Formats: sequence, C-alpha cells, structure tokens
Amino acid sequence: MTPSPYRTAADLPADPAPLATPTDDAELLPVFLIVWLSSLVRVGFGLAHGEVFGTELTLAAMAVIALPFLLKDALWAALRRAGRSKNI
Repeated sequence: MTPSPYRTAADLPADPAPLATPTDDAELLPVFLIVWLSSLVRVGFGLAHGEVFGTELTLAAMAVIALPFLLKDALWAALRRAGRSKNI
C-alpha cells in the first residue's frame, strides 16, 4: 500500500504532557454539603409551616435522604486521608 503524499505522520513531542489526574469525589464534599444543608433547611421550614409537598420540597427531601448515601464512600475516603496526613 502506497502512503498518501498529502498526509504525513504527526510529530510527537519528545516529552509528552502528563495526563490529567482524575478528580476524587472527596473534592466535591463542600459542594454537596452546601446542597444538603440548604435542602435540610428547606425541608425543615416546609414541615414547620405545614406546606404541602410540591415538587421543590419533594426534591429537597430526596436530597436530604439520598446525598448521605451517595457520599458515603467519598466521606470515608476523605476521613482516611485526613487521618493519614495527621500521622505523618
């Protein structure tokens, strides 16, 4: 097979840039904590004022219940990492 005269091989850099490191879920814990706390406040005020569970209040209640389960592994990883850094 004859190579095409119009296409040439790309020149690769001698030292390629390092690949981006994957982010850990533990880095998102502050964001999830803010969402969880605001949802908890929303559900608390809704229940205290006798609101009917509409879409917003239902989603907030689901976030209050679901976020701790979704973040269980990330929270333990963050706590283990914090414990290791104190021992060093």
